[in-house]
Amino acid sequence: MLDVILNKDNLEFLIGGLIAFLLCAIIMPFVIPQLHKFKFGQSIREDGPKSHLAKQGTPTMGGVVFVIVAIITMFVYKPSYALSGDGLAITAVFFCFFLIGFVDDALIIIRKKNDGLSPKLKLLLQILVTLSLIVIYPDLFFSPEYTTVSFLGFGVNLHLFYILFALIMFVGYSNATNLTDGLDGLSSITVAIALFFMCVIAMAQQQSTVAMYCAILIGALLGFYLYNKRPAKIFMGDTGSLALGGFYAIVALLLKVEILSLIIGLLFVIETISVVMQVLYYKKTKKRIFRMAPIHHHFEAGPLKEAGTVRLFYVLSLIFGLIGMVIYFV
Repeated sequence: MLDVILNKDNLEFLIGGLIAFLLCAIIMPFVIPQLHKFKFGQSIREDGPKSHLAKQGTPTMGGVVFVIVAIITMFVYKPSYALSGDGLAITAVFFCFFLIGFVDDALIIIRKKNDGLSPKLKLLLQILVTLSLIVIYPDLFFSPEYTTVSFLGFGVNLHLFYILFALIMFVGYSNATNLTDGLDGLSSITVAIALFFMCVIAMAQQQSTVAMYCAILIGALLGFYLYNKRPAKIFMGDTGSLALGGFYAIVALLLKVEILSLIIGLLFVIETISVVMQVLYYKKTKKRIFRMAPIHHHFEAGPLKEAGTVRLFYVLSLIFGLIGMVIYFV
């Protein structure tokens, strides 16, 4: 793994990430006052943690910056990569999930309450985006090279069922990263950590386009984090969180590490499962398993508080990624 990361040929990925980082870091101070001016403030859930009421009015939709910066950096810095089949597929998914989140956030701002797109409409849009990818990249869904899902040396060709499998991946990850975005700096860094390990895999496979896009987005997220860390001056909103999930899913499919991505991104899986468990258990018993869901709120409501919970989840994300690397390289 280290020899892959330290390869001198990987300098271009570092430069791409650095450019995106600097652009985000420079642009954000100009964007935040404008979002304040147009009253693009976050509406806090009424059933959420009471400590979050102080965050009411903090500008949201910050995902606009790191998504646009990542895409522009990719096309300007490495146009040959950006215009390749993989590059266009990633951009299409990334931008379309970004648009879904943008509309969701815009409706919340307009209505002045945490009520954007209905869950059914959001799900429908996520499915339509995934299905439209077939037109852009048919090989991804019909070629045996892609429709075979492998793990630990075992592979199964899902044939046409791979379309359903991909749908679950895209919908699952986009909603999982959305659920993870609940504490200052939590989603931006945990996604950056997961993407770092995916970038390493891409470099090992010599998939330069995927590696470059991951490196650039990591840089953009780190630039955004400077203003998203506690106490956050801006939130990414669904605009950013849904886009990140879509990005993670398409990268997993292109690298053919669909199952391994569940381990590297296990934190997102746990966040999702905690919500499902809470809802099902409450419907059956009218009692709760966790103090609050997603599970980061359960820890936040305990002795760790927000800062401690965020640090714990950073460590867990790193551990899950390292486990994924051991599985992949050993």
